[in-house]
Amino acid sequence: MRNFFILLSSITFLLIGSLVSASQTGTFISIDEIEISEDVTLPAGSTVEFLGVIDVLTTVVGSGRLATFQFNGSIYNADASLFEEPVEDEYFSLLSPRIKDNGSSASICTTLLFSNSGNNVDFSNTDLSQFIEVKSGGKIIDSYSILKPKDHNSSYRSNSDFCVQGLAHSTSYKVTVLPDLRAYDGFAIYVVDSPISVVSKLQICEPLFSLIRLKIYYQQNLMQ
Repeated sequence: MRNFFILLSSITFLLIGSLVSASQTGTFISIDEIEISEDVTLPAGSTVEFLGVIDVLTTVVGSGRLATFQFNGSIYNADASLFEEPVEDEYFSLLSPRIKDNGSSASICTTLLFSNSGNNVDFSNTDLSQFIEVKSGGKIIDSYSILKPKDHNSSYRSNSDFCVQGLAHSTSYKVTVLPDLRAYDGFAIYVVDSPISVVSKLQICEPLFSLIRLKIYYQQNLMQ
């Protein structure tokens, strides 16, 4: 009920208030998993449309800035600090992230493409580590490794993705390709001008949970 009144109040304010700043509307991306209500959870990396942002008490949301946004045809409220505007590069783009469960750790995998041609970028002669930044909770982390694509010419993602490995389960990460990376598309050379990012939360898969439960059950029976 409290969330309903907050939502109603914010929509009313947006309708009768002064003009909303352009920087407070448009497309934004969630930088972490957000629990909107008991029934609605917004996954990390979700794309939403901001309708506006209002100033509220920090007892309502921590940042004091409440965003009203549209997602999957419905309107919600959340702390505006949990979102950021997507950055687009003129020549490059990233595919949506894929998650791999490696047992004790997990990986985020994606492919860097030339936006115009759709060709995959060849990293075979590039030290990719100097152009990758990984953040969690707004802090840069360095406890990971990078697996290069097996075949940059492949359109099948298992061969064209690069993967950031050694990441923790049940944690949100932001993987960014940094500016100044140079790559050839045919005989033309292009340079990444803007940081390009993907965001995802790594979940433990159900088979792993089942294995843990089975192990606990087996140990308990041995003790009886």
